[in-house]
Amino acid sequence: MERSHIAGWASDSPTPAQLKEFFAQIENRRITKRKLQVFLRSGTSYTNEEIAREILGEDIIFPEEIAKARGLSYSEEQVKHLDSIFPPVEVFHWCKTNNYAIVASPPDPMSLLDIRLLKSDLFYSRSSGWYADRNFAKNDRTTVGWLAIRKDIVPKSTNKNWEEQIRLLANEERIPNAGEFAWFITTFYEVRGIRLFERIYARTSSVDSGGGRVPLGFFDSCGLDVNDWWDVPRNDDLGLASARKF
Repeated sequence: MERSHIAGWASDSPTPAQLKEFFAQIENRRITKRKLQVFLRSGTSYTNEEIAREILGEDIIFPEEIAKARGLSYSEEQVKHLDSIFPPVEVFHWCKTNNYAIVASPPDPMSLLDIRLLKSDLFYSRSSGWYADRNFAKNDRTTVGWLAIRKDIVPKSTNKNWEEQIRLLANEERIPNAGEFAWFITTFYEVRGIRLFERIYARTSSVDSGGGRVPLGFFDSCGLDVNDWWDVPRNDDLGLASARKF
């Protein structure tokens, strides 16, 4: 059957399957001018990666970008696994609205100390430091998957203690641990060249031996700082970190 040079389906009419896909994308608000042009040419939708990039732009970082920037290697099985658990479109829209970025986790779980070993220049304490022998720095690790973290502190979370801060979280949110937060901040800088949390600390879920939640931040040219605030103090440069639940 002759095919149209304009559309991706036969010149007489689209198939039921093509129409179903087309209207499904309209309902999901995934059709844009650029996507419509591609759809009409090919009769197919964008890949998950293309949709994510269209919605989030530079605020999503894929394994191949991390491998190039951080000198790590993802196996074929690891990449396939990340593809199989790719967040749904509604998560991308939520992240865009709430100033979140999504970053692939490292190939294998990493702790704060493991991440510092990748490039110690990115940390204020390049070796040793007060936390070098602390359990949280060795044991609180990234998981395998996708990590979505807010690019700034939870709104209105400064000048509040821990109990007051956690009440500000939405139902979809959780608090990242120190390993997750360090991976997110340093990877975003290594891949995008942007320093997040440059003038503020954010509390994580990691607990120091004294019982306080560990804040990270002030990621300026001196490097990412790991602090040891207790849960009680309120400060105007101490907020709360947040991650999106999947």
